[in-house]
Amino acid sequence: MQFVQRCDKYFTTYMKLDHLISKKITEILVQIFTALIAYLILMMIQDMLSHFMRTPDLIDYFRHGIPLPFKSDAI
Repeated sequence: MQFVQRCDKYFTTYMKLDHLISKKITEILVQIFTALIAYLILMMIQDMLSHFMRTPDLIDYFRHGIPLPFKSDAI
């Protein structure tokens, strides 16, 4: 079984992803690293907030342009 096929099976079985954008290994790696970078940025923002917010709530704030409640010393 090829590496890409094993990755595709892993993503669809365990991570519950319906499909990947590409079947090429370099493009799959770009997808994975882009998701990891976005997650790390969200966690850094989470650390600067005055109270805990779930990730979907943070994304809703960004989409609607609502200001985030940052700690006074984080800015």
